[in-house]
Amino acid sequence: DVTGNVEVDITWFVNDVLLDDTNKDSIWIKGIQHQDSVEVTFTYTDCEGDLITKTSNKVGLFVNPSPNVSLVLQRDEACAGDNLIEIFGGSPVFGVYSGDNVDDGYFNPTTEGDFEITYTVVNDFNCSASVVDIFTVNPTPDPNITRSNDTLFANTSGTSYQWKRDGVIVKSGDEDFVLLSKTGNYTVRVINEFGCSATSEAQYFVTGINDIVRQGLNLYPVPASDVLFVKSDYTLKDIVVLDVSGRQLQVSFEKVSKSEWKINTSDLSPGTYQVILNLDDIQITESFVIYR
Repeated sequence: DVTGNVEVDITWFVNDVLLDDTNKDSIWIKGIQHQDSVEVTFTYTDCEGDLITKTSNKVGLFVNPSPNVSLVLQRDEACAGDNLIEIFGGSPVFGVYSGDNVDDGYFNPTTEGDFEITYTVVNDFNCSASVVDIFTVNPTPDPNITRSNDTLFANTSGTSYQWKRDGVIVKSGDEDFVLLSKTGNYTVRVINEFGCSATSEAQYFVTGINDIVRQGLNLYPVPASDVLFVKSDYTLKDIVVLDVSGRQLQVSFEKVSKSEWKINTSDLSPGTYQVILNLDDIQITESFVIYR
């Protein structure tokens, strides 16, 4: 920063090159590479209208070098929920990493997305430079086993599924389901397209579930007339009534208590019928008789 002690009509030259003519009484000299000597000249018009030129002695200016910084992350990809990852790849090695989810040289891949990691180096001259690289966090599958009749489903997208019962592999491949063949604790490990994997919590499933449901199921009166009641510990989602030929019949039903439903059978002729009960994810078929 060079200052001239004048007030009006100032023009600055550096090494005979026009640098500024906006009447500033000080300027910043740019473009000096490392060490250089410059001659500073400024002209101005004094109060009497005379053009005055002032030339300095050679002024030695020195510009300290900035560090040459590079960053190529040695690991730039992870799965959401992975453990802390130590960051490498910055050069020279005495720099500092910063950015979202970055702390003390470690990156925490808590959530999926692209994250900027900045590497900053300060040299012995207190000059600094920074560069940026991208760290990508890929989504991790979230398997949750559900059951439909005698089939278990992983309920998450993936490219590979490994099913275990009581810790022993019972099925591996690209299908997201397994048949419930034996009672036990089931888990499924899912790998997605990014190579990220997760294992579901163990869940205990019992075979012959229809028999267990029937233990808590009651249809009455037997035989029925104008009304058939259904009582169950499971949630009733739908009712379908069929005649002996398998033809579906139109009936109405309503919930009368927390665990009891009433089917209107007044339009049914005397005879034997089937009722299909959709309870939660389980389908039960029972027979009943209309007698009048």
